[in-house]
Parts: sequence; structure tokens; C-alpha cells
Amino acid sequence: MNDQPDKSFYHETRHLSSPNDTAYWLAFQRLGLGFQTVKKLLQHFPNIEALWNATLDELRRSEISQAFIHRFMKERNAIDPFVLQQRLERSGMYVMTISDTRYPLRLRETHSPPLVLYVRGNITLLNSRMLTVVGTRKPTRYGLIAARRLVEPLAAEGVAIVSGLAFGIDAEAHEACLAGAGRAIAVLGNRIDDVYPRSNLGLAQRILERQGAIISEYPPGTESQKHFFPQRNRIMAGLSPATLIVEAGEKSGALITARCALEENREVFAVPGPIDAETSTGPNNLLKMGASPATDPSDFREALGLDRSRVLPENNEIRADSAPEAALLPLLREPRHVDELVTMSTLDTSVVNATLSLLEMKGRVRHLGGMHYVRT
Repeated sequence: MNDQPDKSFYHETRHLSSPNDTAYWLAFQRLGLGFQTVKKLLQHFPNIEALWNATLDELRRSEISQAFIHRFMKERNAIDPFVLQQRLERSGMYVMTISDTRYPLRLRETHSPPLVLYVRGNITLLNSRMLTVVGTRKPTRYGLIAARRLVEPLAAEGVAIVSGLAFGIDAEAHEACLAGAGRAIAVLGNRIDDVYPRSNLGLAQRILERQGAIISEYPPGTESQKHFFPQRNRIMAGLSPATLIVEAGEKSGALITARCALEENREVFAVPGPIDAETSTGPNNLLKMGASPATDPSDFREALGLDRSRVLPENNEIRADSAPEAALLPLLREPRHVDELVTMSTLDTSVVNATLSLLEMKGRVRHLGGMHYVRT
């Protein structure tokens, strides 16, 4: 999988960004516009701010449909982008727009990434090595055991586990991740300031306490809709290079996640199950279609890149040729943004950039794109 962001969009818009970008992305999200629509509109305007403030004549010249222009002009008047931004700043949530350098790289590569992500917890985790694990809300004992045996060793090796905080396999995947001293990522199918189901509120809190993250594309106060939950499955599939289906019925929502992963050319794994069990219908059918069988944690090594770049243990000897290298190398056991390295190391930005360039030439670090670096 290509770990670089979508050059046709991200690299064209990054240099056009301004301090006002976040407010305008929030406004377009409030209008209910998707990524592909905004991307198409931006072909006719220099940046997101110019698009939002476009005059009627400018919109007409851009060959946008009259129906869209009428709706946009009408609904735009009821939205103040900076009021939206101020409300979120007061909420304490981290807002990550599609043009943000910290936006998850793999998710940005997908066909329909969220314009805005709302994050609680560890934002750097969203560009780490991940595995998505989903399954039925009514698992069997076999499914729970399988989830635990596959997830816990991977979490202990530093793989972040992505799931949906739902009953059943999702919750067990999060629990197994925490049991392996790993960090979990919960993708909500509702607003960021509300945990559903309520019985998993304690689990959500433990995820945050263990340096995990909770994310959603729905801002605080959003009223829940039925289509939110199947829609969030594209985010779970898009975050990771691979998705594991543990148990799922013939019409399980977990299979939507599997389909999203396949559409994005990501690997899909499935736990084989008894042929007389309803919860095995989904995984067994996926295996017939070409999914990879998952019976041991080692099955994921190639898909997750663990064979090429193993997660470094905490006691790994650090070889540094200078004081700045000695300050940065311990911080790069996981992908980090340059700004984060400046803050954590207390080094000047120019020193950090120069040291990273030198370490990259030495083959000691790798640039992941979007100003994120990790040790090789």
C-alpha cells in the first residue's frame, strides 16, 4: 500500500492553506458536503476560503449546477464558520481537517474520507501501525477467544487496534488490546461527545487513560441518525492496511467494513468458523471470496509491515552521533509530526528539521509523508 497522501488533492491544497482553513472546512461539513464534492468544487477556486466566499457570478462560471448554487447560497447565509470554530475550541476537542498535516495518511487516501475528524486522546496514534478488528455484537465463546488470541500479542508488539466500541467482538478487541498493554482507537458512529452504548463508557475512559484515541466525524451535539453507524465503517476500514473479521452473520455490519476495505484495496482477514454456526457465515463466505484466513498473530506480519520494520522495544540500544540525534531518536519509536518533535525535544525547529534530514540520509529514520517521521 502507498503510504503517501493523495497528491492530487492534499499536495495541491497544503501550500494554499491559511489560518482560516479549519473554520471553512467545518462550515462545508455543516452543509453536509462530502469529500468528492468539495474536491470537485476546489478545481475552480484557489483555496477553501475563496470557495466559501464565492460570489454568484463566480459560482456560475465554475460550471456548477444551478440547483447546487441555489442551495449553497441559501444555506451559506445561515452559517458563520468562525462561530463554529469558536464553539469547538471551547469544547476542548481536537479538530483535524482533511488539509491538516496530522490527518491520518491512510484515511486520506480513501475515496471518501471525512472532511473533518473530531478526536479525543492521542492524535499521533492515528498515523501509527494499525489493525482494524470487527465482528458480531452477539459473539460465541469461540469468537471471543479468537479475538483475544489474535489481538493481544499484536497489541503487545505495538500495533494499535481499531474497532467500533460496540457490544461483542468490538468491545473484546478493545479489551484484548488493553490487556496487551497496547493502545486502542475507537471509531464512534455518533457524535464525539457521547459514548454509545452507555455500558461501554468505562471502556472508553480506559482507552483514553492508556494513551488511546476516540474519533468521530460528527461534531458535539449532532443528533444521531441510523445511517451514521454503517457510514463510520469506511473510517475503520480506511485507517488500517488490514481488517480482521472475527464473527459475523450473513447481514452483519462487520461485512460492510470488510467491503469498504476491499474497495480500498486493503487486505481482509477472516477467522474460519464452524460451518453450522450462524456467526461463521460471514467470515467463511469472505474466505471463499479470497480473504486471508487468520488463525495466528503471525498471519498479519506481512500485511502490517512487522517483518520489514519491527516495533522497537523500550530497551533497544540507541546509537546517536550527536546530542540532537540522541534527543530525537527515542521519540521516534512511533510516527511523530515535526511540530510534536519540536515540543517534546525542546530543540529549535531548524535543528529538528536538519537532524531529521541527516538521519534520513543515514537510513535511521523514514519520512512517512505529511511531515511525519519514524525510526527504521
